[in-house]
Amino acid sequence: MAGGSTMTDQSFSFVFDQDVGTVVRALRTKWDTGLPPVKGQAWASVIKLLQCVLMGLGALGFGIGLEYLISGELALSLWTIALGVVLLYIAVFGVIFVTMPVMARRALATRANQGQVHMTLDATGVQTRMDNFQSHIAWAGVEAMTRTKQSFVFWVGGNRPSLPFTAFEGPAQIEAVDKAVKHWMEASR
Repeated sequence: MAGGSTMTDQSFSFVFDQDVGTVVRALRTKWDTGLPPVKGQAWASVIKLLQCVLMGLGALGFGIGLEYLISGELALSLWTIALGVVLLYIAVFGVIFVTMPVMARRALATRANQGQVHMTLDATGVQTRMDNFQSHIAWAGVEAMTRTKQSFVFWVGGNRPSLPFTAFEGPAQIEAVDKAVKHWMEASR
């Protein structure tokens, strides 16, 4: 650290515009390590598996029904099953690829999210300020920080504030922030 600075007296300030893509990427970011198990977690896994099985059965049923409509026979053909699978996956992933951006646009349109984001990271935590909103989150309240290809994502309860790399001066500053935040988070534990 230049000038004899330490991790505790470092501060990083950023000003950036929010965009839908950054919010959607933060929503899609996965992080499972380090979280304590919660009630119902095992059942959620069983339900996910059941959902996949039911989707497969739905695709078979769609294929049989389509074949019956076309040929008048209850039979399976490869193309009707494939069409059923494709349509089901379009329905499922269409929800993900259409709903998430709509949710992000809706969130960014609220009064609290107006104006540029002013974010400061220092030894006390993350300070965020916008036209109608400000917050301070201590590092002890941040579950984790995930580094994606385009941003840092902070895991705070159900929220995922993110800091896009476009707000940085360059790769050296990205590395310095990564190192400092990891140090501050570890010190807060």
